[in-house]
Amino acid sequence: MSTARSERLQQRTEKECLADRLERLLAALPAGVVVLDGDGIVHDANPVAVSLLGEPLPGQPWRDIVARAFAVAETGATNCQLRDGRIVDVQLNSLGNEPGQIILLTDITEDRRIQEQLNRHQRLTSMGEVAAKLAHQFRTPLASALLYSSHLMQSELDNETRERFSERIYTGLHQLDKLVNDMLVFTRGGQSGGDRISVNTLLDEQ
Repeated sequence: MSTARSERLQQRTEKECLADRLERLLAALPAGVVVLDGDGIVHDANPVAVSLLGEPLPGQPWRDIVARAFAVAETGATNCQLRDGRIVDVQLNSLGNEPGQIILLTDITEDRRIQEQLNRHQRLTSMGEVAAKLAHQFRTPLASALLYSSHLMQSELDNETRERFSERIYTGLHQLDKLVNDMLVFTRGGQSGGDRISVNTLLDEQ
Protein backbone atom coordinates (compact mmCIF):
# COMPACT_ATOMS: atom_id res chain seq x y z
CA MET A 1 0.00 0.00 0.00
CA SER A 2 2.87 2.31 0.84
CA THR A 3 4.40 1.73 -2.58
CA ALA A 4 1.11 2.50 -4.36
CA ARG A 5 0.73 5.71 -2.33
CA SER A 6 4.23 6.77 -3.24
CA GLU A 7 3.56 6.13 -6.90
CA ARG A 8 0.36 8.24 -6.76
CA LEU A 9 2.23 11.06 -5.04
CA GLN A 10 4.97 10.87 -7.65
CA GLN A 11 2.44 10.95 -10.49
CA ARG A 12 0.65 13.90 -8.95
CA THR A 13 3.94 15.73 -8.51
CA GLU A 14 4.87 15.06 -12.12
CA LYS A 15 1.48 16.33 -13.30
CA GLU A 16 1.84 19.46 -11.19
CA CYS A 17 5.33 20.04 -12.62
CA LEU A 18 4.02 19.52 -16.15
CA ALA A 19 1.12 21.91 -15.53
CA ASP A 20 3.52 24.49 -14.13
CA ARG A 21 5.80 24.18 -17.15
CA LEU A 22 2.87 24.55 -19.53
CA GLU A 23 1.65 27.60 -17.63
CA ARG A 24 5.11 29.19 -17.84
CA LEU A 25 5.31 28.34 -21.53
CA LEU A 26 1.95 29.97 -22.24
CA ALA A 27 3.01 33.06 -20.32
CA ALA A 28 6.25 33.30 -22.30
CA LEU A 29 4.69 32.93 -25.74
CA PRO A 30 4.66 36.15 -27.82
CA ALA A 31 1.24 35.20 -29.22
CA GLY A 32 -2.11 35.05 -27.50
CA VAL A 33 -3.44 31.61 -26.59
CA VAL A 34 -7.05 30.90 -25.66
CA VAL A 35 -8.23 27.41 -24.67
CA LEU A 36 -11.93 26.60 -25.14
CA ASP A 37 -13.79 23.66 -23.71
CA GLY A 38 -16.34 21.61 -25.64
CA ASP A 39 -19.06 24.19 -24.94
CA GLY A 40 -17.08 27.09 -26.35
CA ILE A 41 -16.27 28.51 -22.90
CA VAL A 42 -12.81 29.94 -22.26
CA HIS A 43 -10.97 27.57 -19.96
CA ASP A 44 -7.62 29.34 -19.96
CA ALA A 45 -5.85 32.29 -21.60
CA ASN A 46 -2.34 33.63 -21.44
CA PRO A 47 -1.39 37.27 -20.68
CA VAL A 48 -0.96 38.19 -24.36
CA ALA A 49 -4.50 37.03 -25.10
CA VAL A 50 -5.76 39.16 -22.21
CA SER A 51 -3.87 42.20 -23.54
CA LEU A 52 -5.44 41.68 -26.98
CA LEU A 53 -8.99 40.77 -26.02
CA GLY A 54 -9.39 42.44 -22.64
CA GLU A 55 -10.90 41.03 -19.48
CA PRO A 56 -12.65 38.93 -18.40
CA LEU A 57 -11.68 35.84 -20.40
CA PRO A 58 -11.79 32.62 -18.33
CA GLY A 59 -15.36 31.42 -17.86
CA GLN A 60 -16.70 33.58 -20.71
CA PRO A 61 -18.33 32.22 -23.90
CA TRP A 62 -16.04 32.75 -26.87
CA ARG A 63 -18.88 34.19 -28.95
CA ASP A 64 -19.36 36.95 -26.36
CA ILE A 65 -15.65 37.76 -26.47
CA VAL A 66 -15.75 37.93 -30.27
CA ALA A 67 -18.70 40.34 -30.13
CA ARG A 68 -16.92 42.43 -27.50
CA ALA A 69 -13.38 42.58 -28.87
CA PHE A 70 -13.54 42.12 -32.64
CA ALA A 71 -14.60 44.76 -35.13
CA VAL A 72 -13.97 43.42 -38.63
CA ALA A 73 -13.08 40.02 -40.04
CA GLU A 74 -11.58 40.12 -43.52
CA THR A 75 -13.51 37.99 -45.97
CA GLY A 76 -11.73 34.80 -46.92
CA ALA A 77 -8.84 35.44 -44.55
CA THR A 78 -7.82 34.66 -40.98
CA ASN A 79 -6.93 38.30 -40.28
CA CYS A 80 -9.31 40.19 -38.04
CA GLN A 81 -9.42 43.75 -36.77
CA LEU A 82 -9.94 44.43 -33.10
CA ARG A 83 -12.07 47.30 -31.90
CA ASP A 84 -8.95 49.22 -30.86
CA GLY A 85 -7.68 49.06 -34.46
CA ARG A 86 -5.07 46.33 -34.08
CA ILE A 87 -4.93 43.50 -36.63
CA VAL A 88 -4.61 39.92 -35.41
CA ASP A 89 -4.15 36.64 -37.24
CA VAL A 90 -6.49 34.00 -35.77
CA GLN A 91 -5.69 30.28 -36.01
CA LEU A 92 -7.99 27.57 -34.60
CA ASN A 93 -6.77 24.09 -33.66
CA SER A 94 -8.58 21.18 -32.08
CA LEU A 95 -7.52 19.65 -28.79
CA GLY A 96 -7.17 16.25 -30.41
CA ASN A 97 -9.10 13.58 -28.54
CA GLU A 98 -10.53 16.11 -26.07
CA PRO A 99 -13.49 18.35 -26.92
CA GLY A 100 -12.58 21.99 -27.38
CA GLN A 101 -10.19 24.21 -29.30
CA ILE A 102 -6.97 26.16 -28.95
CA ILE A 103 -7.07 29.63 -30.50
CA LEU A 104 -3.78 31.28 -31.43
CA LEU A 105 -3.83 35.07 -31.77
CA THR A 106 -0.87 36.84 -33.39
CA ASP A 107 -0.68 40.63 -33.47
CA ILE A 108 0.32 41.51 -37.04
CA THR A 109 -0.43 45.25 -36.81
CA GLU A 110 3.21 46.24 -37.21
CA ASP A 111 3.69 43.74 -40.04
CA ARG A 112 0.69 45.23 -41.83
CA ARG A 113 2.02 48.77 -41.34
CA ILE A 114 5.43 47.80 -42.73
CA GLN A 115 3.77 46.08 -45.69
CA GLU A 116 1.70 49.17 -46.41
CA GLN A 117 4.83 51.32 -46.29
CA LEU A 118 6.55 48.91 -48.66
CA ASN A 119 3.59 49.02 -51.03
CA ARG A 120 3.59 52.81 -50.93
CA HIS A 121 7.33 52.86 -51.62
CA GLN A 122 6.79 50.58 -54.60
CA ARG A 123 4.00 52.86 -55.86
CA LEU A 124 6.28 55.88 -55.49
CA THR A 125 9.01 54.08 -57.38
CA SER A 126 6.57 53.22 -60.15
CA MET A 127 5.35 56.79 -60.16
CA GLY A 128 8.92 58.04 -60.55
CA GLU A 129 9.43 55.80 -63.55
CA VAL A 130 6.16 56.92 -65.12
CA ALA A 131 6.92 60.59 -64.41
CA ALA A 132 10.34 60.27 -66.04
CA LYS A 133 8.76 58.86 -69.20
CA LEU A 134 6.01 61.49 -69.32
CA ALA A 135 8.06 64.55 -68.35
CA HIS A 136 9.30 65.30 -71.85
CA GLN A 137 5.80 64.73 -73.26
CA PHE A 138 4.36 67.29 -70.85
CA ARG A 139 6.54 69.97 -72.41
CA THR A 140 4.58 69.90 -75.66
CA PRO A 141 1.09 70.75 -74.32
CA LEU A 142 2.61 73.21 -71.84
CA ALA A 143 4.57 74.92 -74.57
CA SER A 144 1.42 74.99 -76.67
CA ALA A 145 -0.52 76.61 -73.81
CA LEU A 146 2.20 79.23 -73.39
CA LEU A 147 2.18 79.92 -77.12
CA TYR A 148 -1.59 80.41 -77.21
CA SER A 149 -1.34 82.61 -74.15
CA SER A 150 1.14 84.85 -75.91
CA HIS A 151 -1.16 85.05 -78.94
CA LEU A 152 -4.04 86.19 -76.73
CA MET A 153 -2.09 89.31 -75.89
CA GLN A 154 -2.19 90.43 -79.54
CA SER A 155 -4.75 93.16 -79.95
CA GLU A 156 -5.53 92.40 -83.63
CA LEU A 157 -7.05 88.97 -82.85
CA ASP A 158 -10.72 88.62 -83.72
CA ASN A 159 -13.13 87.29 -81.11
CA GLU A 160 -13.53 83.89 -82.75
CA THR A 161 -9.79 83.24 -82.81
CA ARG A 162 -9.38 84.53 -79.28
CA GLU A 163 -12.13 82.21 -78.07
CA ARG A 164 -10.57 79.25 -79.89
CA PHE A 165 -7.16 79.92 -78.36
CA SER A 166 -8.68 80.27 -74.90
CA GLU A 167 -10.51 76.98 -75.26
CA ARG A 168 -7.32 75.21 -76.36
CA ILE A 169 -5.44 76.59 -73.38
CA TYR A 170 -8.17 75.64 -70.90
CA THR A 171 -8.60 72.11 -72.29
CA GLY A 172 -4.88 71.36 -72.26
CA LEU A 173 -4.27 72.70 -68.77
CA HIS A 174 -7.38 70.98 -67.39
CA GLN A 175 -6.28 67.60 -68.75
CA LEU A 176 -2.77 68.08 -67.38
CA ASP A 177 -4.19 69.02 -63.98
CA LYS A 178 -6.38 65.91 -63.93
CA LEU A 179 -3.44 63.71 -64.92
CA VAL A 180 -1.32 65.12 -62.09
CA ASN A 181 -4.15 64.60 -59.59
CA ASP A 182 -4.57 61.00 -60.72
CA MET A 183 -0.85 60.45 -60.20
CA LEU A 184 -1.08 61.83 -56.65
CA VAL A 185 -4.01 59.55 -55.90
CA PHE A 186 -1.99 56.61 -57.20
CA THR A 187 0.95 57.39 -54.91
CA ARG A 188 -1.38 57.43 -51.91
CA GLY A 189 -2.73 53.99 -52.76
CA GLY A 190 -6.13 55.13 -53.97
CA GLN A 191 -7.81 54.81 -57.29
CA SER A 192 -8.00 57.48 -59.93
CA GLY A 193 -11.14 58.46 -61.73
CA GLY A 194 -12.70 56.28 -64.37
CA ASP A 195 -11.69 58.61 -67.22
CA ARG A 196 -8.35 57.93 -68.84
CA ILE A 197 -6.33 60.63 -70.54
CA SER A 198 -4.21 59.73 -73.49
CA VAL A 199 -1.00 61.61 -74.08
CA ASN A 200 -1.87 61.53 -77.77
CA THR A 201 -5.05 63.42 -76.93
CA LEU A 202 -2.98 66.11 -75.27
CA LEU A 203 -0.68 66.30 -78.25
CA ASP A 204 -3.65 66.56 -80.63
CA GLU A 205 -4.86 69.66 -78.80
CA GLN A 206 -1.98 71.84 -79.98
